[in-house]
Amino acid sequence: MLQKIHPFAKLIIAYNINIQQFTAFGKNNNNNLNELDQLKNNNFLNETNQLILTEFKNESATTSRQTFLMPEKVDEPSQQLLKAESISLPKTVAHFVTKNEKQLLVCIKYGSVQFYDPHNHRWHSSPVSLQLKNKQKDFQLALLGSMLYAFGGEDGKKALNQMWSRDLSDPSSQWTARANMKQSRMWFCSVVLNDTIYALGGWDTNRHRLLSCERYCSQLNQWSKVADMNSYYSYPSATVFNGCIYIAGGSSRSVSKYCPQTDTWREVAPITTARWRFALTPFAGRLWAIGGVGVGFQPLSSCESYDPVTDTWREEAEMKEVRCRHEAIEFNGELYVIGGKSKDCKITLMKKSFFNKHAFDKNNLYFVLDPTTVVDKYVPTIGWVENSQLQKKCYRPQLFSIPPAFSSYFTTDPKKKFINKN
Repeated sequence: MLQKIHPFAKLIIAYNINIQQFTAFGKNNNNNLNELDQLKNNNFLNETNQLILTEFKNESATTSRQTFLMPEKVDEPSQQLLKAESISLPKTVAHFVTKNEKQLLVCIKYGSVQFYDPHNHRWHSSPVSLQLKNKQKDFQLALLGSMLYAFGGEDGKKALNQMWSRDLSDPSSQWTARANMKQSRMWFCSVVLNDTIYALGGWDTNRHRLLSCERYCSQLNQWSKVADMNSYYSYPSATVFNGCIYIAGGSSRSVSKYCPQTDTWREVAPITTARWRFALTPFAGRLWAIGGVGVGFQPLSSCESYDPVTDTWREEAEMKEVRCRHEAIEFNGELYVIGGKSKDCKITLMKKSFFNKHAFDKNNLYFVLDPTTVVDKYVPTIGWVENSQLQKKCYRPQLFSIPPAFSSYFTTDPKKKFINKN
C-alpha cells in the first residue's frame, strides 16, 4: 500500500485502531516517506493494527481510494500539520469507493441492505433502510441512472401496483410516489432494458397467473402495455441478454425471448432441466440457469447455460450444494450466487396445516429450508469456490452492481456513524 501513494497527495493520515490514535504527516520530501517506512517497521502500518490510510488530494488529482474515520485522538504534531495545511479531518465515519474503484455489489431484501467491499472481500450491513412506507413485500427493484425504483409486490392481503423512487445521488432522499402500474402484480419478474423498466407476468390478488407485461418510461413517468407472453411461468426468473429479455421457470421447460424492436415473444430451445426459484443471468457470453427447485420439489445444485447462436443448452459445473430462492450476478468477471436456501441450513419440520408453497414434502411432513448466508462464486479458470458470507441470512435477494458515484449512498450512515468497524 505504501508504494501506491498517489503523487498528488498533500497529506497522509495514519490511524492505529488498537491505540485509537491518528498520526498525520506531509508528503513534500523524502523525509516524510522515510517516516512512513519507520512507522511500518514499528508495526504501526500493518494489517494486524488495521491501518487506514487517507490521502487528501488536490482537486486536479484522480482519486483512487479514500477511507474516512472519526478521530478519537490526534497527537499535537498532527494537529499542527492539519492546521498548517488548512485541512479538517472528516466527521463522517464511512468507507466508500470512488470513480476509479470497482463497482459496489449490493444485496437487497425488502428494506435490508448488505454490500460487498471488493477491497477487503467482505460483506457489510448497510445502515440504509429501503423499507417502503406501506410495508410492501416482495416488491421488485430497478436502477435507472441514480434513481432506484420499487414497484409491485403484496401487503399480505392483495397484490399491489404502486411504484416509488429514490435518488441515490442524494443521501437524504426518501421514497417518492411515481405512476402506478396498470396491473397489480406479486411474485413477478422485472428487468431493465434500454433504460426502460419491464414488469413481467406474476400473479394477481386472486392468485391467477398473468401473461400480461408492461414497461415504464421514467421521462414520461408512465407505464404502457407490451405484448403478452405466450406461456404462463410459475415463480420464474428473467434477465436481459444480448439486447433481449429471457424468461423461464415452472414445471415446464419453456424459455421465452422478447424482442423490444418488434414487441414480440417467441420460444427458444427449452431448458434441459425444469426448474423454478432459480437464478437466470448472463455470464461469459452465455445465459446461465443456476440451481432452483426441480420436479418433485427437489432442490437442485445443477447448472446449465444457453448459447443463442446455436440455440442449445449445455451442462455446466454443479454447485457444491443445492440452492433455491437465491440470485446470481456477474461481478468483476466472476459469477456470484448469493443467499437463498440450501441443504446445509437448519431444517424445520412443519405440520401439514402449516404447509407453505416453498416447503419440501416427505412422509406427510414438510421440510423447510432456512435462509442462508452462503455466497459462492464461479471462477472460469477454477470452478466453484466459496466467497465470504453475508452478514445476514437472505433469500430471494435483489442484486445490483452500483456505480462508484452512488456507492456512498449505501455505505455512509446518514446519522454519521461508522459502519465498517471490522
